[in-house]
Amino acid sequence: MEFKIKPGQIIAILVTIIIIGAFYIGYTTFFGGPQIRIMGIEYSGSGTDYTITVTIANDGSNDVNGAELTVTLYKNNNQVDSEIKQLGTIQHNFVGTQSATLSTIGNNTGASYKVVATITLGDKVLSTHYLTW
Repeated sequence: MEFKIKPGQIIAILVTIIIIGAFYIGYTTFFGGPQIRIMGIEYSGSGTDYTITVTIANDGSNDVNGAELTVTLYKNNNQVDSEIKQLGTIQHNFVGTQSATLSTIGNNTGASYKVVATITLGDKVLSTHYLTW
């Protein structure tokens, strides 16, 4: 018995694959969970106190409740300060900023700094971003 595929069957298979793919992309975009991301980090200050400003966006189609922002300051690769912010409810299509004031200790001349900002929801890391200077 010889098995032959007709051109119409090939087209039907391709159309089916395209429809399934489009449905999958649409489903994961709409129901795929939180789409929160850190867009950027800026710092101001000098000496021992720095104000860290983190820009956050919720690109998803759903509001997110209960996320946390952790901002950690490292000096010469050693953690020197950290702050945790409860973000409350983040509306869909939200873009905004959160600020944290972090302090260093000791002599800061010639030190290298790194700030790491991480957004979590429960045990899940939604976004992380860092800045060095």
